[in-house]
Amino acid sequence: MSINILRSSLARLPAASASNAVLSRRTVAAFSTHSSLRQIWADASETDVQSRLDTAHPAADKVLLIDFSATWCPPCKMLSPILESVVNRQGSEADLLVVDVDKEPGLASKYKVRAMPTVLALRRGEEVSRFVGAQGEAQVVQFIKDASSK
Repeated sequence: MSINILRSSLARLPAASASNAVLSRRTVAAFSTHSSLRQIWADASETDVQSRLDTAHPAADKVLLIDFSATWCPPCKMLSPILESVVNRQGSEADLLVVDVDKEPGLASKYKVRAMPTVLALRRGEEVSRFVGAQGEAQVVQFIKDASSK
């Protein structure tokens, strides 16, 4: 199944289920809150972002990445599988929310997104870092490590 098909499937889930879904390369399933699991939300809305920030434990060291992208953006299409791969790795310390700026312009404006892709790293609800443009896997891994230490 392609990522676009999975994103479309997620969009059709009821709001309560969509905010609690995990996107992997092969399936969409309910997630566990077990801390060792990595979570990826596709087509996240402002409500999804706020819900994730509200439920994050204040002392948690996990980084929340917000990937602001668009379906028509070639660099976004290059970066998306890299982000998903890094977050899905056992050693990753991050969750990922993917926000389509065309569907959520208010959220993009709130976080002052001016170009795509823009990836924000939030820790304990506060932005600690960001990057703009496609990055390689090594740069994404280092970005998460740096954000985890802030």
